[in-house]
Amino acid sequence: MSSLCWSLLVCVLLVAGQAAAKRTDAKIKRASDCGDGHYACSNGQCIQEEWLCDTEDDCGNNEDEVGCRE
Repeated sequence: MSSLCWSLLVCVLLVAGQAAAKRTDAKIKRASDCGDGHYACSNGQCIQEEWLCDTEDDCGNNEDEVGCRE
């Protein structure tokens, strides 16, 4: 690859990384907006922490049931 192609590739990867970091920051802010005793779903919905791992899909994408012990 030419040096221009490598430069463009590096720029694309940097921009993608910055975008991902912004999405992560948004999740952190959203989580703090939910308040104590609540969990922030990735769709922005807040659910009660006691609803985690209760075998019911409260977030709408089953993320509140992922990684639970049986």
